[in-house]
Amino acid sequence: MRLRPGAKLKYMALGQGMGPKAQELIETGATRGLWIMLQNCHLLPTWLKTLEKILEKITKPHPDFRLWLTTEPTDRFPLGVLQRSLKVGKGASLGTAFEIGT
Repeated sequence: MRLRPGAKLKYMALGQGMGPKAQELIETGATRGLWIMLQNCHLLPTWLKTLEKILEKITKPHPDFRLWLTTEPTDRFPLGVLQRSLKVGKGASLGTAFEIGT
C-alpha cells in the first residue's frame, strides 16, 4: 500500500471477499501508526472471528495506531473484540423520543 504524505486515515467498506484486504490494512496501520476504519462489519459476520485473531497478534502497535469499526447491531461480534473496545452508539435524540411518546 502506497501512502501519500500526511495520509493517516485509511478506510474501507467491508463486503464479500474483503477480509484479506482488511487484514492487510489493519496490519499496515498497526506498523505505521495509521488510523483505520472498517465500515459495515456486520456484512462479514464469519470474518469477525478472524478479526479477533488478527487483533490478538498485534502485541506492540505503533502508538498512533487507531482502529474504528462500524456495524449495525449484531450478536455475531466476538466478545473479545467488544471487551477491548470503546463503544459509541447512536440512538434517537431526546426530542425524537418525546415525539413518539416514550
